[in-house]
Amino acid sequence: MTATLAAPALPLRPTLLPRRADAEAALDERYSRAPATIVLSRGLTAGLTVGDSPATHDDIAALGLTLHQAWDRAAALMLSIAQCTQGTQFRTRAATALHPHFRDQPVWQVDCPGSPATAWLAHPYPFTVLHRHLTALGQGAQPWYFAPRADILLAAPLGQPIDLSIIPVRLCGDPIVYRHGFPSLHASAAEPPG
Repeated sequence: MTATLAAPALPLRPTLLPRRADAEAALDERYSRAPATIVLSRGLTAGLTVGDSPATHDDIAALGLTLHQAWDRAAALMLSIAQCTQGTQFRTRAATALHPHFRDQPVWQVDCPGSPATAWLAHPYPFTVLHRHLTALGQGAQPWYFAPRADILLAAPLGQPIDLSIIPVRLCGDPIVYRHGFPSLHASAAEPPG
């Protein structure tokens, strides 16, 4: 009897990225080597990583997947890693544990096992699970989110301003709101049309 073994694919991970106005997809020979991204909203996109590197369209094709299939698979993997006997595991703490600067601000730091917390905003299924959890923690008050870096996700009651001046912003300095599963820059922070 002969067994056929397939090489395990590196795990795909979603990642939240700022959407650059000049980042139109190349529709020529460079397309296959370009990072694979999905537009989430006017100011945010989702990317995928394979290992520690951004996944290209060639990487996705080599897995025999479409971009949306890979995105869904990455989200499912992220959700499965965070499962425990009580459900989906999130860790929250007062943001003062991150920095005393957040004293007197009703801000939580959110952490999720297995991936950067901001990755949970990069797909509607995990984002919905996270948003419902934090809304329940807030006794029905919906949060909005701040993602200054990939490894830092903060949540506060919707409308509560957060002073991020102590964190160098590399991802997004504007508030992010939940819109039908997708992250959207808050209307007051969104880019003007054009």
